[in-house]
Amino acid sequence: MPRPRVNRSLILLLLAGCAGQPAPPPVPDAPAPAAAAPVEVAVEPVEVVPDLSTPAGVLAEYRALGLPLPPVSARFVRVSEFGQWPVVGFELGAGTTPTSFRLLLATAEREVILPARPREVPPNVAATRDAFLPGNERLALVAQCQSRGWDALAGHFLARYRAAEERFDVRQQLFALAWDYWEKQLAHPTADRRRAVAALKTLVRRDPTRDTPETRALMRSLDLALVPGTAKAGTAEALVHALVDKHLGLMSSAPAPDDPFWLLADRGFDAVPALIAALDDDRLTRARLSGRYLSVDYVAHLRVKHVVSDLIEGFATERLEREPADLPRDLGLDRVHGHAVTRAAAEAWLAKARAAGEEEYLVAHVMSDSINSVPLRAIAAKYPHRLPDLYRTVLAQRTPFESAEVAAALARSAVPAPVKCDLFAAAATHAAPAHRRPALLALKTLDTKRFDNLILAEVEALPVRSEDPGRLDPYPTVSVAQLAFLSDDPRVWTALAATARRSAVEQRGSLLFGPAGPISRWRSRPADRIEFVRLMVGFLDDQERFGDVYRRHALCYVSEQIEVRSLAAYELAWVLGMDFELKPNIPPEEWAKLRDEVRAAAQRELDPKK
Repeated sequence: MPRPRVNRSLILLLLAGCAGQPAPPPVPDAPAPAAAAPVEVAVEPVEVVPDLSTPAGVLAEYRALGLPLPPVSARFVRVSEFGQWPVVGFELGAGTTPTSFRLLLATAEREVILPARPREVPPNVAATRDAFLPGNERLALVAQCQSRGWDALAGHFLARYRAAEERFDVRQQLFALAWDYWEKQLAHPTADRRRAVAALKTLVRRDPTRDTPETRALMRSLDLALVPGTAKAGTAEALVHALVDKHLGLMSSAPAPDDPFWLLADRGFDAVPALIAALDDDRLTRARLSGRYLSVDYVAHLRVKHVVSDLIEGFATERLEREPADLPRDLGLDRVHGHAVTRAAAEAWLAKARAAGEEEYLVAHVMSDSINSVPLRAIAAKYPHRLPDLYRTVLAQRTPFESAEVAAALARSAVPAPVKCDLFAAAATHAAPAHRRPALLALKTLDTKRFDNLILAEVEALPVRSEDPGRLDPYPTVSVAQLAFLSDDPRVWTALAATARRSAVEQRGSLLFGPAGPISRWRSRPADRIEFVRLMVGFLDDQERFGDVYRRHALCYVSEQIEVRSLAAYELAWVLGMDFELKPNIPPEEWAKLRDEVRAAAQRELDPKK
């Protein structure tokens, strides 16, 4: 048996400075929000080597490397997520949802959501003393604070860096910070990759250790991707070219409507010849994988040939030959080594599939060990009349967790609305909660009145203590009842309050404060805001405590045995725009003060005339 060639290439990847996050099996890196406004960056020439023992010198080198500085309008904030040590950074503005914020944390733009909340702090040592500042990210804060004229704070961060990382050369750490930033920009959905490749090439010139075969191959693939396409608009070839900018592919649970990967899937076998023609296409996409294999971190930037290989195998619902065959396919290491599906294997599969007939092949292969997304997408686009029977089969024979994807495909398909409504109404009474929930979600859009009646019955039927034995979700029935927060029917809200009061305390917490609760939706639905405030006010005197089992709210990670009334007060504080920092070991007197304040603010909200 030939000797595996994994370690050598992975080590070369590390020498190229492309270390990823250890997370087997490989997962796609989460891109920054597409709507995010870009931070000002500019690669400046270095005329004089700066003195990196001073904050001013660090700022000069940081600017020369084109690393991001916060806009003048950005607030200096601290934020703590899930009771972890706080971090400090700059608030860039609202996020992509009503309850999220965009932050610049070191060089990374991140989006934080409830219950984390940025709090503006003065730029002094006292406000940042307990902040968590890992590794070379301290150097980013040195430069960013120095750019604001906060000399004392910049000097403090530089001193903290030197005390913790004295064995590392500052310039090399800045190079590593810059490489990581610009390499990730290649996968950012809206970043200008011409600037990224210019910055990376500059880094290679300044740091020759990064001039590796893998780096040169990456630059060649990027140069190819920047060449404009010539395919006629609307053709499969044009969609293949669009993969250089828009790929999310099989790794996306919620693809964008214009994602070319899924638009190609919609075409069924008609797209496959164009996919086969692209099996040697070495252009770089914006898809990036990172992982860890044999204790070595790696990063892989997918080329077009890898993406079309995924799509061909998605149609085939089987693994096709890739070279070399001895690499572990389940870890995606064929991508790290640059190997795509072979043309001979793809053409042999297509001939066999066409002989069976496209429609029959897709229907026969849409369900195997799980629901196969690519055939399902093609069926929904080309043969929607097959979806009702497919959905009935899933409800009758498949595991409940396979229901959601088929329900979503049926909901967006061309199947007549009355047929869809009847199917979803029947599924909404299924014995399995995981079948009921996606059906009710679909019905909410199609028939609001029927949804309200069904969710009202769901809430009223909830037992005092759920007997569902789910391990990952101990309250699956409750997660269905939580869809009551989507209703505009006052009957549903009244029933929700009554059911929560009679429920055992752990179930009450799951119903009112679990992940699918109202807190993610209230801002976009003003009518729900009033109902939500009224609901939470009703629990401000509930002194029952949650035990160790309940861990479905972030506050439970920072304060054990927390009371229901404290969770209600915290949720209300968010809704009413009141400032309350999430931190470990909040004393009882602070909770009491918060409850008094939110009670008064809630009464003003519910009765503005008083």
